[in-house]
Amino acid sequence: MFFTAGPVEAAFTTKSMGVEVPPERQAMAGFGSYETAIDTLEKGLTGRQFIAGDRFTAADLFVGAMVNFMLTFNLLEPRPVFTDYAARMTDRDAHRRAQEIDGKLIAEAQAKQSG
Repeated sequence: MFFTAGPVEAAFTTKSMGVEVPPERQAMAGFGSYETAIDTLEKGLTGRQFIAGDRFTAADLFVGAMVNFMLTFNLLEPRPVFTDYAARMTDRDAHRRAQEIDGKLIAEAQAKQSG
């Protein structure tokens, strides 16, 4: 979780702002380069159903949300390991229930704004 919240988020934030860390300063950045951080995330997910192995854990809630967010906003190359993982995270009854709750709350907030 900390790798995703720290190095991966920093890597995609700098990339989305058009900032590239010079090679000689990558050790200072904490994530190296965008490519290094994303390749490391890919290695962490390769050969596993979930981030911690074969069981869904709380870590998957966070890592899955980040991967899904990054894919949705084209901040992450849609490599099969990422798209497959995101699909597993969103193809869960709990995720569908949460989406339904979010949809209702958004509709209520929009109705209050327009009414």
